Amino acid sequence: MASLAGADAAGGPARPGRTLLLLLVRAAVLGPAAALAATGFVRLTTNTQNALWTTVPSWMGYDTAPAWWVPVLLLVGAGLCALFMRLPGGGGPPAVDGFNFSVGLREVFSVLGAGLATIAFGAVLGPCAVALAVGTALGYVASWGGPRSGGAREAERSVLMLSGGLAAFSAILGNPLVLALLMAEAGLVSRRAGVRPVALAPVAVTLGLAYVVQVGIADWPGLGTVAITVPDLPAYTDIRAEDLGLALALGVVVALLMQGVLTVGRRLVAWGSGRPAVLPLVVAALGTAGVTVGAQWLAGVPYDLVLFSGQDAIPTLFTETSLSLVVVAVLAKTAAYALCVGAFRGGPVFPAVTVGLGVAVAASQVVDGAAMPALAAAAMAAATAAVLRLPFTAALLAVALTGSAGLAVTTPALLGAVAGLVTVVALDRRRSESVTGPAGEGDEAPAAEGRAGSV
Repeated sequence: MASLAGADAAGGPARPGRTLLLLLVRAAVLGPAAALAATGFVRLTTNTQNALWTTVPSWMGYDTAPAWWVPVLLLVGAGLCALFMRLPGGGGPPAVDGFNFSVGLREVFSVLGAGLATIAFGAVLGPCAVALAVGTALGYVASWGGPRSGGAREAERSVLMLSGGLAAFSAILGNPLVLALLMAEAGLVSRRAGVRPVALAPVAVTLGLAYVVQVGIADWPGLGTVAITVPDLPAYTDIRAEDLGLALALGVVVALLMQGVLTVGRRLVAWGSGRPAVLPLVVAALGTAGVTVGAQWLAGVPYDLVLFSGQDAIPTLFTETSLSLVVVAVLAKTAAYALCVGAFRGGPVFPAVTVGLGVAVAASQVVDGAAMPALAAAAMAAATAAVLRLPFTAALLAVALTGSAGLAVTTPALLGAVAGLVTVVALDRRRSESVTGPAGEGDEAPAAEGRAGSV
């Protein structure tokens, strides 16, 4: 990042103050633009989803989508996703590979199309990765007309793409501080990443002004947040010893589920390598349809508790009183998530959070007197930490989702995140040693432990 301050826009002598000021102006425009674009994409997917799954079945004379409609839409979505993956950018990386901050203007159309085909047609992935891609593409555009020298131009473009991606992501999660911590924890401001602290300034500007789009300013009410939240949680002000034990136990259970998801997803990616892109998509579509229809037949699980990213079904899941329905829904959601994460294109966070909440709901019905806010915070933090390998970000996200019950949920959230992270890292290390043999002293940790860098 030294090159950010190394040359001005005309390529003349170093004028760090002017360079930084121009960069902040660009960031100030980029933040609201990225938030608007991300919010627009979410609303587009929501409206398309409602049309496909509610309006069209109603036109056909059904009160709800019939069982045969589930595989039809998933297969159509798979076909459309395969078409968009043939465009430059390939629709973005598989969700199991994490997030990508390098999507430019040329690649973003394939990511948008594949994401819409994934989310609106029922695959179990969220909009975060697509929103992030929209933000990075806008950051790429915002870098036009910047410094002329190659090093300075690339440095400024990288910062603006990072800023735009995080601003768009924050519009989805509804809390810019979660994304600020994600950036720091992922090592994007470390010396090894080559980013100097001055790069934090434009990121902070874009995150702050992107949030204005959601909450409003002066007499303008804003567009409203589209973030996930757990509604109507009871107050939680006193931490009990049993809550901490349950937080650790739930963290392990949820992490085992997430490790299964990632393992299946990676194997599906490996199986699809060298084959036509449509083949793993068809497998994922048919498998997702099968578990969705099977869960409905077995326990009466509504389709929306299995399909889609999951955030809209959180109120229904949270208030469900049938233990068997919740258990079947969680298992079906996990299986569908595992298939979709290795084939379709989208974000992995929302489905993980939803599965974590489902485990917490089931546990609260099994353990008498269990504090639901503590269980929810621990399980959601564990799921996020297991998928992203970022425990502090996971804990902060869980606290943001359950903090209405009281800030005492912070401790269960942190314990759940640590339990989730330690479990998946231990499983990754064991798998690595089973393939290559025990690592000796001084050997590098398995590559999976560094997966946060892909966030």
